[in-house]
Amino acid sequence: MTSTDAASGCRCCSTLTARRHWLGLCAGTLAAVVLPKCPLCWAAYLAVLGLSGAVAAPLMWLRPIAIAVALLSATALAVHALRARRTRATAP
Repeated sequence: MTSTDAASGCRCCSTLTARRHWLGLCAGTLAAVVLPKCPLCWAAYLAVLGLSGAVAAPLMWLRPIAIAVALLSATALAVHALRARRTRATAP
């Protein structure tokens, strides 16, 4: 089929596109229902599958990065709070 067939209103293309859209919506909805939402649930699923140790070992390098990001975030929050307090104190 050429692009002119699709432009002229070929029903087979619109039906196929509608089916793909519907299947995509169903797959997304099913994934949202079936997949766990919280980290503890993910850990439980991985433990049941026997993958908890296998997954944790390669990701050990993430811990220092996560701690650094948390400390950076806490520092930025403290600096922002101090500046806001200082600005309120000097405001008329």
